[in-house]
Amino acid sequence: MSNSEIPEDCKILLDEFEQRASEAHVLGGGDELAFDEIVDPRDLRGRLISAIEIEMKA
Repeated sequence: MSNSEIPEDCKILLDEFEQRASEAHVLGGGDELAFDEIVDPRDLRGRLISAIEIEMKA
């Protein structure tokens, strides 16, 4: 799915989520640090787009 195919409201949520994940990645510490060790914030956007694709096909 290209970025242009994603509904605008989903793009806004993806951008906000990616920004917050990046901030947690930069700040580190506590739960965020453990989270960062498991999931790279840059990979989260791709996973969310895949989930949106599945929902749009349903």
